[in-house]
Amino acid sequence: MSVEATVATWRLTKSQVTSTEKFFLMSCANRAGEAHECWPSIKRLCADTGYDRKTVIKVRQSVIDKKLLEYSGEFKGRSGQIPVMRLTYVDDSVSEFTSTNTGTSPKNGTSTSPKNGTGDQSQKRDTESKRENLKEEPNKPPISPTGGSVRFDDFWNIYPVKEAKKACLQKWKRLGLDKMADEIIAKVDLQLLNDRKWIAGFAPNPLTYINQERWNDELDTRARGTTSKQQSTDNFHNTMAKYKKAPTDGYYDEHGNFTANYL
Repeated sequence: MSVEATVATWRLTKSQVTSTEKFFLMSCANRAGEAHECWPSIKRLCADTGYDRKTVIKVRQSVIDKKLLEYSGEFKGRSGQIPVMRLTYVDDSVSEFTSTNTGTSPKNGTSTSPKNGTGDQSQKRDTESKRENLKEEPNKPPISPTGGSVRFDDFWNIYPVKEAKKACLQKWKRLGLDKMADEIIAKVDLQLLNDRKWIAGFAPNPLTYINQERWNDELDTRARGTTSKQQSTDNFHNTMAKYKKAPTDGYYDEHGNFTANYL
């Protein structure tokens, strides 16, 4: 647990977060390390907060939109599928707390006290610096927090089912999925390689995948069930006896299933 992250979370105000978001962030802070990073699973966050899965996913996206939480691009956990999240507000809160406690007392000789003659000049320099930064802002391309589609083609190229591309693109923009494209694409790659249904060719429609946020699904890595030859033969003969039919001959396929030849 990071003490700095916990303290910074308590310092968040009502104007910054809702009570639901604050409780969610407190759960993350409780599991954060010294780098203010954590990787609790959806199941763990549900257990910590008491929220259901849908609420946890919704609140997580909300604090990401507010720039209080961001994905680091790494995946950890026993399965290597859980994204690492960083609490971005902690460093700012610590800096503000430090300056508040060490930079405003006249005893330090670093405040706006007229005795040292440096406080007013420092404030003036800071004001001029901010004005210069504001002048430079119009030259920078605007960055929209939502509505981007720069990474959609990366997702579309790796996704195995190519249907309803226009509808998928519109939904991608509406949900602002560019900011979590790395997580989505990495999960699709894992599902293609390891998920039993995907390997068998049963990947969901891409629009369904986006609408239902299927990148949060657990991988289905269960091995496909096999039936022994003896069991298959017994089942076959029991069925034939029921209908009073008897095969003259038969053969086993590669899965051990018996196929009969009739007269």
